[in-house]
Amino acid sequence: MSEFTQRIMTLDEAIETMRGPALSEIGQIHHQFVLDNGSRSDRFYEGRWISGDPLALYEQKLLQAIEKLPPAKSYHEIGGGIGLVPITLGLMGHKAVNIDSAQVRIAHGENILSALANDYPDLSHRVQMLCASVPQAFAEVDTKDALAISTNLGAPRSEEFFKSFLRTVQDLYAEYIFDVCLLWGIHRTERDWQDHLEKVSTVWKTEPEFLFDVGAARYYRVRF
Repeated sequence: MSEFTQRIMTLDEAIETMRGPALSEIGQIHHQFVLDNGSRSDRFYEGRWISGDPLALYEQKLLQAIEKLPPAKSYHEIGGGIGLVPITLGLMGHKAVNIDSAQVRIAHGENILSALANDYPDLSHRVQMLCASVPQAFAEVDTKDALAISTNLGAPRSEEFFKSFLRTVQDLYAEYIFDVCLLWGIHRTERDWQDHLEKVSTVWKTEPEFLFDVGAARYYRVRF
C-alpha cells in the first residue's frame, strides 16, 4: 500500500510535495512563453518561477478557505490552467478535475501528475485533466454534489455568455466559489466589484457569501 493511500496530506505537505514537479513545468512555460518570444499569454506563471512557490497567494487562500468548508464529492476548477489547485486537492485526498481549453496547459498538468505517480499512484485516480471548453466540458464530468471553482476564466466574453454560464453552473453544481473580479475580465475598482456581484445575484436570485480578498481578488461562495 502506498504512503499516499495510508495518509492524507495537509495543505502545506501537499504544496511541498508538488513543488518540484510543478516548478519544473512552470520553468518550461517561463522559458517558452516569456523568455523565447515574450508572449504575455502565460506571464502570470512568471512570478511563481521567480519566487519558487508553485501556488499564487490567491490560490493558497482559496485552498485554505476550502479546508474550512464541508467536503464536497469532487472539486472542478473551470479554466484551471495547468491544474495546480486540483492537483493539490488530490494530494489532500480529494477527487478533483482540472478543466481548461488549452491543450498545452493540460499537457503540463499531466506531466506534473506523471512525475508524482511513482510515489503517489492513487493520485491518477483522484485527479483528472480535461481539455474542453464550457459548456461542452460539463457533459464529460459528474457534477452531482461537486463544487465548482473559477479563479480566472480568461479573455473577456459577452454579457450573454456569462449569464448563460452562470445559469449552467447553478443548474449543475451544488456550490460554486469564484473571483468576482475576473468573471467579466479584469476589473479592479470597488464600483466594478459591486456591479458584478449584483449581476450574479440577479442571475442566481441569491446572495453569494464573501470568503476572502487578497490583492485585487475577491472570492465568494454560493450554494445552490
